[in-house]
Amino acid sequence: MKIKLNKYRKFKLRVGDMVQVISGNSKTKVGKVKVILKRTDKVIIENINMRVRHRKSAQKDKNGTIDKIEAPIHISNVKKVKS
Repeated sequence: MKIKLNKYRKFKLRVGDMVQVISGNSKTKVGKVKVILKRTDKVIIENINMRVRHRKSAQKDKNGTIDKIEAPIHISNVKKVKS
C-alpha cells in the first residue's frame, strides 16, 4: 500500500490576512492576501507589486487597453501583520 505524500508546503498565511512586504520594490507596504499560489510558493496581495499589461485590440473597430495587474511575490518576502 502506497502512502501519498503532500507535495506542497503548509503556509502560516491564509487568504484575507494582512501582510507587510519586507523586501523588493514594494518594501514596507501593507496589504491583504488575495491569492496563495502553492505550486510556486507565491502570494498575490491587493494593490501591491502592480504591473502594466498592454493588450492589443481583438477587433479592428475597438481600441486596445492598458491593464494594471498584481504580480505575485514570493512568500519569503512577506510577513504577517497583527491586526
